[in-house]
Amino acid sequence: MEQAGSNFSWFMAYLIASVLLIASVAAGIMVWQHRKHKRDRRRTARKARARVRAWRDGKSTPSQQAELGQKKGH
Repeated sequence: MEQAGSNFSWFMAYLIASVLLIASVAAGIMVWQHRKHKRDRRRTARKARARVRAWRDGKSTPSQQAELGQKKGH
């Protein structure tokens, strides 16, 4: 009977450890995705500010320059 109790305690220990491991992996993935989206939002905002700055200064933006280069090439 003691053997069965010992096996059960080891089973519970492994179960708790595996749940904690899975939870930590899931949390790590969520943090990575959050940071990735944050970088993407920053990059988009930076590009938008650069476009507004270029428009305000009367310069063409890098995307407009690329379009002009494509039109000249055709």
